[in-house]
Amino acid sequence: MATMKELREERLRKLEEIKNLGLNPYPAKTERTAMAGEIVNNFDSMEGSEVKIAGRIAGIRKFGKLAFIVLRDFFQVRFSFLLRLKI
Repeated sequence: MATMKELREERLRKLEEIKNLGLNPYPAKTERTAMAGEIVNNFDSMEGSEVKIAGRIAGIRKFGKLAFIVLRDFFQVRFSFLLRLKI
């Protein structure tokens, strides 16, 4: 079982990781155009569309130039997506 100090250090490490990606971890506002559940339920009709979602990052798994992100929105719907670095 992790101690409170270890949990805090892990959260601070993840915060720095987000900042190093050039992202603001605490933006003043967001411009959400869809909820995660809405995308899941209407994926076929929304495929190819650009949408903006908001939520908390619940998990990140990195594999070289790939990263799998799990996002949890306001309604606790979990939404997974893949990021790929192209060089």
